[in-house]
Amino acid sequence: MTNNLHIAPATFEKLAQHANIVGCKLSHGDIPDHTLIASSPKIDPAHFVVFSGLGQNLLPVLTVGGQGAIDGLAGIFPRVVVKLYNTFQEASAKGITKEDNKKMRELQFKICEGERLIGKWGTVGIKEAIARSWGIGEKEAGAETHPRRDF
Repeated sequence: MTNNLHIAPATFEKLAQHANIVGCKLSHGDIPDHTLIASSPKIDPAHFVVFSGLGQNLLPVLTVGGQGAIDGLAGIFPRVVVKLYNTFQEASAKGITKEDNKKMRELQFKICEGERLIGKWGTVGIKEAIARSWGIGEKEAGAETHPRRDF
């Protein structure tokens, strides 16, 4: 889904065959579409990767064969997103235990709580949070009194 235009999973199967197309970021919450693309037997995950654009979908997307998330929350609180990703990778390599599953669900819960803020405040809120948390950009987004820092 991009600007209210739905791209069918079958289209991604065709796009994944193109040598210059190496992946996609799905910025909608449609887990069935993520599954139909990331788990498709017609798509080689070594050559075409599937990312969610929503951190609140990270764990479900990883479990169906997606490779991660490209997410606004990660700009504010990268450690919790990376921790979930790394925990999933490590647990998958050795065999996911009940303890691993509990830990991943707890991390996903924290991410979902943070994503509520993203949904409420949008892009301006993300920029403001990054400025306040990391000192990059402007505090009080749009205020003329703060010097712009380009990194």
